[in-house]
Amino acid sequence: MALFQKKKLTGRDNITSLKNLAETVSVGSNTDIYAVFPKSISALNYDLRGCYSVENSQKVSFRNLIFNGNRPSFETSITNDPLTSGVGVYIKESSDVIIEDSVFRNFRGAGIYIDKSENIKIKNSRFENCRVGVEIYGVSGVVKHVLIENCEFIGNMGGVISNLLRIYNAEWVEIRNCSFTGAGLPYGPSDASFGTWGNGIFMWNVKNVYISNVKSYNNYWSGIVVGQGSLDVFVSNSYFSASAISSPSIPTTTACWIEMAGCRRVVFSANRFSGGIAIGDTGGQEVIISSNYIEGIDYGIDLNEEGYNVIIQGNIINRISGGSYLESRGIHVWQRTSSTKNTIIANNIIMNYVMGILVNNLGGTGNAYALTVIGNRVSGCTYPFTLGGDVQLVNSQIVGNSFNSYYRWYNPNYVTGPHSF
Repeated sequence: MALFQKKKLTGRDNITSLKNLAETVSVGSNTDIYAVFPKSISALNYDLRGCYSVENSQKVSFRNLIFNGNRPSFETSITNDPLTSGVGVYIKESSDVIIEDSVFRNFRGAGIYIDKSENIKIKNSRFENCRVGVEIYGVSGVVKHVLIENCEFIGNMGGVISNLLRIYNAEWVEIRNCSFTGAGLPYGPSDASFGTWGNGIFMWNVKNVYISNVKSYNNYWSGIVVGQGSLDVFVSNSYFSASAISSPSIPTTTACWIEMAGCRRVVFSANRFSGGIAIGDTGGQEVIISSNYIEGIDYGIDLNEEGYNVIIQGNIINRISGGSYLESRGIHVWQRTSSTKNTIIANNIIMNYVMGILVNNLGGTGNAYALTVIGNRVSGCTYPFTLGGDVQLVNSQIVGNSFNSYYRWYNPNYVTGPHSF
């Protein structure tokens, strides 16, 4: 016989006297589930859809609770669906739900799973060793107006923890004053169609996301991914690190990815990065990288073919020890082969790379268009401004920088210059 049978909760319910859960508890509207003192609740079945399921409900709150899944502290295999693997609180088609002052531990799926709901607040809570700490996954419809504030997300840097916070098909999401550390997954199963894992924050098909005063560090892959279909994302006053900062044996030197089709209108301002920023892949347009401090390993900012109409301005980009000599460049601009795809690099300070700024095309040939490089200060770099092989600048402006010549890089053993502009 189950210790706690499925039941409908109504009104106020102080769960101080309740026991562990073997079946999902369905929560109705106008319910405040709380404990006077912190109360621990353990899920006896690992695959509960949710210890508590909030569906088609309004004005529900959870306070001062400790949710325990039964996931091992180190787990190396799991199904790809966090929902069917066990969840602490499941929210669907509901509104005005508040979860605060609570702890979620050891869930094989997600600590909190949100589908097609709005006005959700998660505050002053902690997520430990869950495959996903908070899964905002609008599979049934868009999730709207979510606040995550003053929360701590902790993984174990080795078991199957895909992303500490994953956001899919959501609008108007605000994340502030949170920390993310220890997301892992060394070449295990990916997140199905997402194809990425081991990040502090991962977003896909989102709109109007505001992130401020967060720290995302010591994760297996990177601090943050702004992925496919991400529109109007603003990140400020935060810290992100690459995995290689904490574990040199892991070769990932990228702290932040801005990429994939439909990724547009993204702003990173006044942040600190230990590791590089990668922009492009099949998206990354109308991006502004402004007033950040970037400690790159191999590179500071890597801008590839599909990252265009980009402004990189007012940043300090400084190489720290380690990384590859061949990859050592402060800003790498790749495949500027269209006259309608603009790039502005202005008023940056770039230090201690082999190449301060490198502009290159596939095969080191062809023209590079619509590039404005103005007011930059490059110091401690062997080659302050470099063109790959025989690349020619067309409809471009290189003025007011600390350098007045350029080099041509054919290979590490064949570099010509300096040449006058």
